[in-house]
Amino acid sequence: MKKTGTPITIMTQNLRCGYIRDERDGRENMIRTRQHRFKKLVEKYDPDMIALQECTTGWLGLLEDGILDDYTIVYKWIQRGIDMIPGQTDLGSNPVAYKTAKYEELDRGHFWLSQTPEVCSPSYSPDKGPRIVTWVHLKDKETGAKFYFHSTHFTLGEEWEVVESGRQVARRFEAFPEGTNAFVMGDLNSPYRKYCYNGYAYRPGFKDLRDAAQSMAEDGLCEMGEFRQGTYNAFKFIDGCNWIDHILVKPNPRMAVDFYGVLYDHIGVPEKNVPEGYVSDHYAILTKVRIDTEEDYGKYYEYGPEAEEALPDENYPTRREWTEMQKAKGKL
Repeated sequence: MKKTGTPITIMTQNLRCGYIRDERDGRENMIRTRQHRFKKLVEKYDPDMIALQECTTGWLGLLEDGILDDYTIVYKWIQRGIDMIPGQTDLGSNPVAYKTAKYEELDRGHFWLSQTPEVCSPSYSPDKGPRIVTWVHLKDKETGAKFYFHSTHFTLGEEWEVVESGRQVARRFEAFPEGTNAFVMGDLNSPYRKYCYNGYAYRPGFKDLRDAAQSMAEDGLCEMGEFRQGTYNAFKFIDGCNWIDHILVKPNPRMAVDFYGVLYDHIGVPEKNVPEGYVSDHYAILTKVRIDTEEDYGKYYEYGPEAEEALPDENYPTRREWTEMQKAKGKL
């Protein structure tokens, strides 16, 4: 099959929040050290679009002054950072960054993952902090192809707040006209094909790009990168230990996936006296897609048997109940 369409190289990376001189993750994993590793990662893979999570004020200053000089960074501050040092405060955000020279910005915005999406508010539960989705609508200056790009970070807990957050974004995607190119990605705190993931990933507005890529790879149309034990590494699991970072898209038969994989890079920067090590406590995901293709890839966006595990629309079980049901089926 020939390859047509507008190519986009996309990366998602949870940066791991913290202060510039914060040593709680070890001196080798302080932001002032990891900033150089992240810069090398970006230079190596040269993404057109980057979704970032846990970007604090310290991180943003570094991104805007040296790391992402060729990118426009779109963000909205959350009222407080995530997992800050006790007794100290900071701001946090989930920015989207795009190559300034390559894209024309048509629109930008944000909404809150809550029952009042237009107002900053806790994520579906009074004891949870606010969570945000940052988005931008872009047009490729050369081809005119348009797409929406979203970055987010779901709340912790792996319970109903996460399910409802995913369903909120899915409803937005479902409302986009057919043929819209739309991406959402980030740290979704939802293990792949587990309880919360099954609560939102199979909604009509969504398709996991990993699944679409694997289906295309089976037909020789996509190159799959590395997949070890997960995307989360906690600064100690070299192969990762959990699949909680995802890229979801609005199903679109005119979207091809040429590459999809996890970047298990450990990077050193000798010129900065930075030893080889982790970029973050999450590994980045990289994908290469083509939008507005002449070819029809519709069959790769259909749901397979895995969707039978989707949680019902209403009155879905708790995670504990779901776990017991899975055990009874012999699936756990």
